[in-house]
Amino acid sequence: EHCQVIIKEITEKLRLSEKSSMELGAKLKEMTNLYEKADRDNKARAQDLVKMGNDMDRLKMANEVLTRDKGKLEDELKSLKMEFESLKKRFAEMERDNRKLSHER
Repeated sequence: EHCQVIIKEITEKLRLSEKSSMELGAKLKEMTNLYEKADRDNKARAQDLVKMGNDMDRLKMANEVLTRDKGKLEDELKSLKMEFESLKKRFAEMERDNRKLSHER
């Protein structure tokens, strides 16, 4: 009879141990799935960061080209404005000379 009691106790302990093992296995599987999802998400984010870095470099180079072209255009505009002012001055002088000539006739 004493053996029967010991066998029942051992059987119950084994049952509880198996139940605990199954619960821990389920928890481990859940944690593994969460880890794998986080790992996939992190890899996707890393790829996005690399892509953003490449885009940023490309945009920086494009910006440098635009800045250079803007400088050239500003210089050209300045030159054209000076030429326009010179032509306006020359036109005014010619109009003045033309008025003088028409008064002299």
